[in-house]
Amino acid sequence: MFNSNAACDTDSLVRDAACEALAAYAWALADAAGSSLPGNSSCPVVKLIFECLAEQKKEAQHGASQALLMVAPCIGPLDKELVKLILRMLKSATFQGTAPLLAAIASTDADTHAPVGLLKAGAGAFLPYLNHLVGQPSSRRSSSGYDAASSQAASSGSGIIGCLAAKDWAVRRAAADALRAAVLLLGPAMEPDGRWQLGDPSSLTHRCLSALDAQSCKFDKVREARDAAREAAGLLQELQRFVQDEGPDGDWRAWGWESQMATPSDLDTAYADALRGDKGDVHLLRLIQKTGPVWSKLAPHTSKGLLAVFIKHVKA
Repeated sequence: MFNSNAACDTDSLVRDAACEALAAYAWALADAAGSSLPGNSSCPVVKLIFECLAEQKKEAQHGASQALLMVAPCIGPLDKELVKLILRMLKSATFQGTAPLLAAIASTDADTHAPVGLLKAGAGAFLPYLNHLVGQPSSRRSSSGYDAASSQAASSGSGIIGCLAAKDWAVRRAAADALRAAVLLLGPAMEPDGRWQLGDPSSLTHRCLSALDAQSCKFDKVREARDAAREAAGLLQELQRFVQDEGPDGDWRAWGWESQMATPSDLDTAYADALRGDKGDVHLLRLIQKTGPVWSKLAPHTSKGLLAVFIKHVKA
């Protein structure tokens, strides 16, 4: 079972097994209760995880963050004091589990590309603190594009974008991926005050894009961090275009996912959904612009539907 000893174990296999055991226990409790577990210290699972997060040991913080990601789907929105505690951990120079904690807050699944984590499970708990969660960029940068300080977290920044300047590439990658997941999940809610004027320095999306540029994230020397940053920047720009074209009340889920689903594993699904959509051919044409020629990669019935659209436009 997951406990402080298992969380601190130097063997990652032991920590992984402990996290899986705790997740199974949490799901069993949720099934028995018929509802999500409370996101506060009255829940034994949540209490145990945050106790391990408070341990001043790298292994404990990594294990607890990993467990938090695994149990996130079966717990309700976090208590505001726990949200504040997470924000303090992100800013702390002594916290050593920044990368897995960022993943627990918001990340994308490696296989499905779907957003996962606490933000998906209970976005309402984080929205009042969104400005602090996004944070401020680090003002100190090395010539290599990351913070020259020795700690994982950016010492002169805060929140997710402060971590874009971390010395550890895994933290930089996790921060960029957290931004991408947050944009996918929140869409126009990324600007709670409606500051969508392009170039507005008070805009959260502008702050994120500026941080990605200022920290040279899109040119990171580590490919994983570089790719995550470019994907985050592209999706932020896509969100800005969406609001300009559709307004803040438009269907971001359809638009946002359409722009992200063009990977070899789900191309056919993306095109099939676009063909069935109720937005006319606008989303389908945008998907074609993103993917380029994909005819040979589609299922026969999807290719047939796409051909019908082409014929319709040729005859028009």
